[in-house]
Amino acid sequence: MSSAEAKLRNLVEKALFSENLEKYELKFCGGTEKGEGYIGDITFVDVLGENRHGSKVEYSLVLKTGGQNKTLRPIVRLGFEREIHVYSKILPAFWNLQDEHLMKRFQSIPRCYLTMLSDHNEALVLENIKSLGFKLYDRKQVMTLDHIQAVLKVLGQWHALSFALKEKKPLLLEQLTCNWKCTAAAIFVNSHVGEWINLAQKYLIQTLEVQEELELLHKYKEKTRNQTATDIIKSILSIEKHQVVVTHGDCWNNNLMFKYQDFSLNVPSEVKILDFQIASISSPVIDLSYFIYAVSSEEQLQHFPQLLKTYYEALSACLQEIECVPDQIFSYSDLIRHWQNFSAYGAMVNPMVVCDNLVDKDDAVSYTNNNENYETIIQTVDQKQKKLFTSRIVAVAKHFVHCEFQ
Repeated sequence: MSSAEAKLRNLVEKALFSENLEKYELKFCGGTEKGEGYIGDITFVDVLGENRHGSKVEYSLVLKTGGQNKTLRPIVRLGFEREIHVYSKILPAFWNLQDEHLMKRFQSIPRCYLTMLSDHNEALVLENIKSLGFKLYDRKQVMTLDHIQAVLKVLGQWHALSFALKEKKPLLLEQLTCNWKCTAAAIFVNSHVGEWINLAQKYLIQTLEVQEELELLHKYKEKTRNQTATDIIKSILSIEKHQVVVTHGDCWNNNLMFKYQDFSLNVPSEVKILDFQIASISSPVIDLSYFIYAVSSEEQLQHFPQLLKTYYEALSACLQEIECVPDQIFSYSDLIRHWQNFSAYGAMVNPMVVCDNLVDKDDAVSYTNNNENYETIIQTVDQKQKKLFTSRIVAVAKHFVHCEFQ
């Protein structure tokens, strides 16, 4: 047995200690593939065993460990610290609040069996929800409205719990997050990923020039003040905001899984959100603009007013269950104002995210490689998926520039 496998077995043993297993066997089932966008290492493990009563039990687990890339250690460490804090501190605080109001607990994230954080190692052991029938949405396809609305309802509930916790226990949310560094800035601005974001923005600008979308290009440059994407992202993240929530921070296809009641896969019955390593304290629109722009084409964006209403109805319903008044905490007018002020965040990361969605697995980015040639990746997507790539990023640019509210 290798030392690496021994460490993984030790993690599983600690994770399942409270399950009272008398004996069990482990089956290692590989890990994530290139292009799935995770920092750190992921290993899938199936556990077959017996409990103290002699009953057969099975567990399907995901082991997330920090990896040994020395260059990226600070980012990996920060990401794991954040996700562990969400599972060990934020989620229990949300659940306690819901328990006090006799509500069903928020369950739209995988179960966590173990978190571990030592001087040189980080790990989470999570439930592998694929074993429960959850599936990833094809990242190369725009999402249907049913899928988008299902995610927005979950985000509405998640954000509402932050607002409600701040309302009912004013100091607690601040105490839980006061020492948080901005992981989004660390990854999207200060790391090599920022280079990719800026290159993808340049590709968008070149596309507008080639397509002779000169009026749109002029308005885009005017609205962005000719700043780079990362400068805009940094500015938005650094603005002090009054109405803030615990954001997920990375709402794209590979961090969302869906379950269905039938084989048509048309309308999801459940949604789970994965990977809270970029969670931050910020405006809800950080998540909304990132997600809506990441999964939409022009057709989906035509339904934008309804999408915002779907989100706000879910947020309002959750707040009301906790005996909060939505209009006093975060009104629909507040949501519109936040969109106008902060939706540039989603617009700036969009060309990069769409490129990431459309690239073939063999050509995909490795986020653990500081020397990745992002320009080559953009050129590859341009050659293989030019029509779809350009149509989606231009549609988002149009919406970003022209979005108005009645």
